Amino acid sequence: MTFVKISKRYLFLVLVAGFILSTSAAFSSKRLQSYSGIFPSDAVPETQYSYLLLIDNPCRVKFSFRDKEGKELKKVKLIEVNLSSKNSGNIANMSGITEADLSEPGIYELKVAPIAAPDSAKPEIRFSLDVDQIAEISGTSSVPSESASSLPTSTQASSSEPPSIKISPVVSVKPDVVPDTIVSSAPAPIASEPVASVNTSVSTESSSLADQNGLKASADQNNVVSEKTSSAFSVLSHYPPEGAFIDPYKPVEITFDRPLQEGLSLESIIKVFRKGSGNVSYPLQGTVFQSSDSTLSFIPKRFSSGVVYYVEVFNTDEKKIISTFSFRTIPRVNIEIKKADDGLEIDLNWPLNPEFLTNETGQVTRLINSKLSISGLEGEILAFEMNQSTPPIVAGDGYTCQGRPFGLNVFISSEKLGKFSSPFVASLKADLSGRPDMTEVARAQLMLKDGGAVAISSIASSSITVPVSSSVQEIISSSQPPASLPITINTASAASVEGMTDTGIENTQAEEIQEVKQAPVKPISPPAADAQVVFEKTVTLNDQVTGNIFSWPRHLTFASDGSLWMVDSQSRKVFQLNDEGKLMKSFGKKGKTPGALGFPIFIAVSGGEVFVSDTSAHTVHVYDCDGIFQRKIGTWGTNPGQMDLPHGLKSTESDLWVTDRGNKTVTVFSKKGDFKKIFSKKGDLPGFVSSPVDIKIGSQGIWILESPRGKLQLFSDTGKFIGGFVVGTRDASALDIDPWGNLWVVDSEGGNVLKLSNEGKVLSKIASPNPSMKWIPTAVSVREDGLIAVSDGQAKSVHFFRIQ
Repeated sequence: MTFVKISKRYLFLVLVAGFILSTSAAFSSKRLQSYSGIFPSDAVPETQYSYLLLIDNPCRVKFSFRDKEGKELKKVKLIEVNLSSKNSGNIANMSGITEADLSEPGIYELKVAPIAAPDSAKPEIRFSLDVDQIAEISGTSSVPSESASSLPTSTQASSSEPPSIKISPVVSVKPDVVPDTIVSSAPAPIASEPVASVNTSVSTESSSLADQNGLKASADQNNVVSEKTSSAFSVLSHYPPEGAFIDPYKPVEITFDRPLQEGLSLESIIKVFRKGSGNVSYPLQGTVFQSSDSTLSFIPKRFSSGVVYYVEVFNTDEKKIISTFSFRTIPRVNIEIKKADDGLEIDLNWPLNPEFLTNETGQVTRLINSKLSISGLEGEILAFEMNQSTPPIVAGDGYTCQGRPFGLNVFISSEKLGKFSSPFVASLKADLSGRPDMTEVARAQLMLKDGGAVAISSIASSSITVPVSSSVQEIISSSQPPASLPITINTASAASVEGMTDTGIENTQAEEIQEVKQAPVKPISPPAADAQVVFEKTVTLNDQVTGNIFSWPRHLTFASDGSLWMVDSQSRKVFQLNDEGKLMKSFGKKGKTPGALGFPIFIAVSGGEVFVSDTSAHTVHVYDCDGIFQRKIGTWGTNPGQMDLPHGLKSTESDLWVTDRGNKTVTVFSKKGDFKKIFSKKGDLPGFVSSPVDIKIGSQGIWILESPRGKLQLFSDTGKFIGGFVVGTRDASALDIDPWGNLWVVDSEGGNVLKLSNEGKVLSKIASPNPSMKWIPTAVSVREDGLIAVSDGQAKSVHFFRIQ
């Protein structure tokens, strides 16, 4: 009996202990990953963000959302959990998924959507997605397979940004300014990066990146480097994959096999750079931040088009390179299509940049992961896919394709054209890594007119989400131009996407808002060097339908009559205001046709004409003061008289001076548009320029401002270097010389407007008119009566100050 009682007691204790252990195992929770994101104010319910989750062992996981205060958030839901290596076992529930059994190791894609669109009271939804393991379960394997640990290129995504959105992506980064807070959508149209202070340093010890430490990216494993050279951490995956074209709206990402330790110097882990002549490495300017526990992200300030960039990842414990890879940016392709004697001829070309290595290790010399298609009115005539192994000459039934460095020529015979009739369209699409479909990056159209006449024009693509480059060539002008269209105020926000569908207009006609005049200006006596500057008012113009008509005020200038002219980069409009802040007139329209604006950035007014530099069109548009388009000055290219990213303007009685950031030159044209000379010499030494953003002419000579540090140099009218200094700004964006000879420099990122003497002494400083609110000053202009105008991209306003 005693034995039986002891056995029962022992059995009871065993059962209790087992229950406790099993319960503890079942309900033990472990945080696997946390993601963050933002649904912007203009997102729609169909917007979806994708995140990637690595599962080492089969387990049951719980998904939960938090707001920025850590409270439960019910405005966001998880709608899909997909194993990227196979189609089976995927989970979808539009009502929301809170738990899931992940029975196989591998990479899972998590799709997140808003339950409802953000309302006006809360213009955006910030969220954190937590993934917790709540139990282990039996599965097919306890060790992830080699293929499961690799990220398929079609599902690459960013944990801080939506990789694939069902609507056109929303860009929240302001033009020409690096944001202090990284948001979920990344910026920026592709453009040449300026020489600047950088968060990353560059190793120049070796030119053979792929062979350092014996590491090579493997195409068979989707180029994911996972070799471990240290016990600290190793690289699990990276975006973009080796050699791929990067999506300009996504950051470079490195995902490690474990969380990064706190207090780690992020800049010491990653180096992103390009190669120049002599195999010298140059760092890419950008911001490094930790987007999740184990993921490091790098957002560049700007990409150069058609360049190969290299990434080195370091193990900081041992100071060794643990991973290297490279990626490419899409070149700025120009398409020309014309009628040949016995068929069609299509030529694709993009510029060679001598500052980069002229072979494939420095810049894109051939098109890969891309497709050229030629279509007629009745359908597709020819589709030609290009990759690394494409031969230089391809001949088929009625066509030939001949490649060359920085170009491709295609000929289609009349027999091949057959029943097809004009318009003929040549379209180039590229595979941007992480996007489900190819993206159109260039297009041109050929229209056969009566009597055999031919006209060529560009066509915008409705699917385009990166800047489009197309050939625009007028061979004849017999057709009547369309009538001018009425212009309405466009209130596109700073989150508008550069490069979306362009409607286009021809000669833009001024829109008279109301009869508003500018009163005569009375000059003041020269103020003291330390004269006080006081704030007067802020001007934000609104209409009854759309609200604020300013979207991103980029540059402004006072005209000789005292009125203020301003160009808005996002709404693609030019405004004229009086000094009371009332609108006198506005004109402008987004597009690529003559007179329409792509990405206007600077403005100058003189001699009854308005000059607007356009970095997207690589030209300067000229209008009369009523807004009627007159002509353009300069075309895209790298030769003398051509421009790449024109910025600052100075109009004199006979000439127009243009600072060209892409070509790193200052070019002088006649007012009619004839090329006269290259004024500056390219370089970093005193007397040379490397990143000119603005130019002004004063009594002492010609001042040239360079970004980002605010390098100011003075030259004679013959180009002789006189002297200069460095202001020490974070992002010098504009320059003005007041009527008394003082220099005014705008530091957009630093949030200041500095008044300087000709020797570089800071005389005064203008900060935000509202100390409790951040501002982004973009330009300054000083009038002879002491009135100062400063454009503010952050507040979408113009602030007026006065010298007393």
